[in-house]
Amino acid sequence: MIRYDTGDVGVLGECNTNNDFPVLKTIHGRISDMLIDTSGNVISPFVVHTTLYEYSELEQFQIIQNGKKDYILKINCINNKFTKEAHFLKFFKNVLGEDANLKIEYVKEIPVLKSGKRKIVVNNFNKV
Repeated sequence: MIRYDTGDVGVLGECNTNNDFPVLKTIHGRISDMLIDTSGNVISPFVVHTTLYEYSELEQFQIIQNGKKDYILKINCINNKFTKEAHFLKFFKNVLGEDANLKIEYVKEIPVLKSGKRKIVVNNFNKV
């Protein structure tokens, strides 16, 4: 993949053979799907994905990063009721930084991409 930018984020490692060439050990997803915490560290979208299972009231969710510390949490709830908002905000403060500016927006629908999927993470800041 010389001079080829796929937009994917991965981790290089050492090859187990006798050559000195680096190898791609893991792929973590697209760079546009990564969040950046308030300290500048990259946060994998899998942190978000795995946590969402704790919130059965959520029908759809999306987090959008618009600035170094600015995040919007779009929520579509079953029966328009989300009783775990404080716990939800606390989780994201722990992940993104206590100084994160989090804003919850309740929405009726999160748009679907042409692929038929919904993006859970959108990074409009993208300073990775």
